[in-house]
Amino acid sequence: EKLSFEVLLEKVSHYGAQVPERAVYLTAGIDSQRNRYEVYVWGWGPDEEAFLVDKHIIMGRPDDEETLLRVDRVINTKYRHADGSEMSISRICWDIGGIDPELVYQRSRKHGIFRVLPVKGAAVYGKPVITMPKKRSQRGVFLCEVGADTAKEMLYARLGAPAAPFTQSTPYAFHFPDNPEIFSEVEAKQMVAEELIEKVEKGRVKLLWDAKNRRNEALDCLVYAYAALRVSMQRWQLDLTQLAAARRQENTEDEMSLDEIAAALSGG
Repeated sequence: EKLSFEVLLEKVSHYGAQVPERAVYLTAGIDSQRNRYEVYVWGWGPDEEAFLVDKHIIMGRPDDEETLLRVDRVINTKYRHADGSEMSISRICWDIGGIDPELVYQRSRKHGIFRVLPVKGAAVYGKPVITMPKKRSQRGVFLCEVGADTAKEMLYARLGAPAAPFTQSTPYAFHFPDNPEIFSEVEAKQMVAEELIEKVEKGRVKLLWDAKNRRNEALDCLVYAYAALRVSMQRWQLDLTQLAAARRQENTEDEMSLDEIAAALSGG
């Protein structure tokens, strides 16, 4: 049964900042098309609570340097966190499908081979969400394989869950900003474009996710952004709970030092 886009519209909330308080790590997914790149930026909190932060559609030939420079600017965007600090996108998974892979390899080398990871989809059931090779390829990059079907099954279960209160932390919950330039009915429909179907190949029944010619770029970008999160956990031992605690501790120390300065200035 196909997920209804209205379920996602119920998860829209007022963030109060570009990056909400509980989002402590930013990743992005980039989908490559023949006439554009689409970029979705996601914030992640403890227990993989997810917050859509930004969206860009960059029109132009994918091999045109001006188009790629505009993608560069998105990759290097700073986002204002609810605590007043600035955040960068920590890791990006960039799809090589449908274009010359060397275009993505060049950008991986430019922005950092660990920060921008070229990815290709592996539509085989049971594959890990992302597999990163131990060594660089001959092109000097880490070409990762994304188990798109595995990721979609996990993400659709979360997207289909009842809307969680924005004011409280909820494991695996999804949140979307009340900004129609970033999220609207269009993006909601793209995120739920696919459905699980049975297909017979060589006498065997296989389960496949199929968009049935519906636009699904928002879903693909979510899969890539989630893969970027997962590889950060697997390869670099990212712990969202520890990161959130460290951020709170840092903010507390900053507040204490300001209080001490105020006391000193007042003769306290």
